[in-house]
Amino acid sequence: MSRTEEVSDVSSIDHDPDTGIYTLTPRREGALGVYIGVDEGEPDALLSFDADWAWIDDANREQVDEVLDAAIDGRVRVLFGPGRYAIQRRTTDTFEEMGVCWESPLLLPRPGWRKRARVVEYLPYRQ
Repeated sequence: MSRTEEVSDVSSIDHDPDTGIYTLTPRREGALGVYIGVDEGEPDALLSFDADWAWIDDANREQVDEVLDAAIDGRVRVLFGPGRYAIQRRTTDTFEEMGVCWESPLLLPRPGWRKRARVVEYLPYRQ
């Protein structure tokens, strides 16, 4: 969690020893909080928004840093569709999907749902 120190003036970081979860909470409204769950020495990165959780399973240290960097820099957006949502990270010239979550495993595919989705873009930690 290399960048957490440099944003300590605009966020807080907490650790729950019972669950092993680290919580990075931005002070800026509209920025995205990040939760890092540590299990058996290997971190699993997850993002939290609107009281939902989206895991990036079996994340290595580099992936955890990428998730932190994207959230801190305000390069994360979420596409909300019917019964599903996709988390994306902005790269230099496009958006890269970090994960898709489904409200039910019984949902049928809906081609084109991302084009019709409600998009929420998160702000950087600093103004």
